[in-house]
Amino acid sequence: MSSDKKVFLVIGDPIEQSLSPLMYNAAFKFLSLNDDYIFLSQKVKSDELGDAIKACKETNINGIACTIPHKISIIKYLDDLDSQARTIGSVNSIVNENGKLIGYNTDVQGAIQPLEFLISIENKKVAVLGAGGAARGVVFGLVEKKAKVTIFNKTLNRAFNLANEFSCNAQELSNISKVESFDIIINTTPLGMNNDESLVPKQFISSNQIIFDIIYNPYETKLIKDGIDKGAKVIRGVEMFLQQGFEQFKLFTKLNPPEEIMRDTVIDYLKNKSR
Repeated sequence: MSSDKKVFLVIGDPIEQSLSPLMYNAAFKFLSLNDDYIFLSQKVKSDELGDAIKACKETNINGIACTIPHKISIIKYLDDLDSQARTIGSVNSIVNENGKLIGYNTDVQGAIQPLEFLISIENKKVAVLGAGGAARGVVFGLVEKKAKVTIFNKTLNRAFNLANEFSCNAQELSNISKVESFDIIINTTPLGMNNDESLVPKQFISSNQIIFDIIYNPYETKLIKDGIDKGAKVIRGVEMFLQQGFEQFKLFTKLNPPEEIMRDTVIDYLKNKSR
């Protein structure tokens, strides 16, 4: 690897499911940048995070994509945040700007744009499942668009804390039956990533709803399959992954992303894997 090669990294735990390297390296090849840019992945456990960020800084990694479970805990190791990421309190994109690591959040665009392709969000009742790092960006974006948001979470205090920050409502996950009265249901938890499970019993889904699962690997989670079976409109997690990725690509490279190549690469992989 040449010393002037720009290196980008995705970190998380688990990390095997991440398709960021596949998507980015396909884009670099298409743009004839693969001799100058490379995107790698690295499994980083929670107790290794501080050392990992220090190593990234010392080796002058140009950008870091951050996934579960580090989107909140990584903040204390960064030099600064942009204003939106600071308000959200969650980071999924880190840019090395002259030796300083600056945190950003592109999950907002990732969540909102696929929804706005289908519907006007204003005044829609939205059930957000989960209250972790991914949920923060989703809730922020929804509230900004004047949706009526309720956060459902296993730990009620965590849901209430997040709801208080963004002036919305909270419910314990045991009250999941209430989601049947919502216009949109969004899963921001990892449930369904490695198993065929869903937080929402199929009986509470209807054809009048939009079902959105931010998990993109597998291509169709149980929640998405149940939504399709019930005649609901569905947004697969790959749509959020791509939209946040397009914004992240601009942050990392200062270039316009080759969206069609990135989309085709990821979706073709996921569809082939699911066969």
